[in-house]
Amino acid sequence: MTLSPVAAIIALCLAFAAAQGLSYPLLSILQQKMGLSPGFIGLSAAMTPLGILVSSWLTPRLIARFGLWRLGVWSGLAVSVVYLVLWAVPNPYLWLPLRFALGFLINFQFIVADLTTISLAPPEKRGRYIAGMVCLMQIGFAAGPALLAVTGDQGFMPFGISIAGFLLCALVVWLARTGMPKPGHDEAPENVLSAFLFAPILLLAVASASAFEQSALTLMPVYAVAHGRVVEDAALLLTAMIVGSIAFTPIVGLVSERIGARKALIFSAAFAAIGSPFLTLAIETPFAFAYMAFWGGMYFCIFSLAFIEIGERFTGARLVAVNAATGIAWGAGGVIGVPVTGAAMDMLGAEALPISFLILYGALAIAAALRARQRSETRSRH
Repeated sequence: MTLSPVAAIIALCLAFAAAQGLSYPLLSILQQKMGLSPGFIGLSAAMTPLGILVSSWLTPRLIARFGLWRLGVWSGLAVSVVYLVLWAVPNPYLWLPLRFALGFLINFQFIVADLTTISLAPPEKRGRYIAGMVCLMQIGFAAGPALLAVTGDQGFMPFGISIAGFLLCALVVWLARTGMPKPGHDEAPENVLSAFLFAPILLLAVASASAFEQSALTLMPVYAVAHGRVVEDAALLLTAMIVGSIAFTPIVGLVSERIGARKALIFSAAFAAIGSPFLTLAIETPFAFAYMAFWGGMYFCIFSLAFIEIGERFTGARLVAVNAATGIAWGAGGVIGVPVTGAAMDMLGAEALPISFLILYGALAIAAALRARQRSETRSRH
């Protein structure tokens, strides 16, 4: 039996996203029940993006040596083992290296999915293809908190669902292996660090999306409970945020094909920044879920737009290097963003969360606008 590489993209995107969508709120809630502080919870959560960051350095060489499909299969099998150990060893200190291993492995799944999507997409429809990939990831993110709301945070069930999902993902990728592309196959791997010289704003956008998402997944339950919400409401608020991003992403993909990915990115970052302070007004009202869908849903469009522009500008070994650099940017965003936001909440209280989001996306919007102006002036001089 042979499957299309599209099936592999679907499986990899859902698995990568569900691993984070479930593990962040699940482990955060369990640690909160253990009496741990938001600062420690944020530090624990930062282990996953740290693992993503470290594995990104190895990705170009591993892809050149083993190919995409082998990385997809091996990482799926290994992640299932990590989830089994997370369940079997309920110790928050031992979870630190396990969450690092989780990030290290799921990063391969994302990069394999993204490189496969970009390689298969026709240039004139790249925005739609990447938007579709991101929608799949968001469905995976939404599935995690939604499953947690159904299964609860106790027992084997939430871990068992994850284990079964990654085993299925590995099987699908193996069955699709013959149709998987080989980007940069005949080229020497490029240095990952070089990507930070020719795509700084795109990598900053990825880091910002990571800092927001992982801070929200980790600390939004803490924020919601501080405002009188029950745990189940906190999980559903995250689901509403992700469902909103699923709705916005296809629209943004089409818009980027018309006005350009960079202009759309600047608008999305500005919108996310302006909407951040209103979280405080909405969180205790009946409109909280609608607000999270509308405002929170916009943030992941920035991630999509970064990858649309990457697909437009780069090919071959350079495309592999930039994709690997996005893993470093994603990991750095989580490693820095989650602990800093958690520490700010320790010192300033729950309202430090929306303030952090305002600063994060305001800085991105300004940096992207300045860079776009600089590039425009450079082109006009030449």
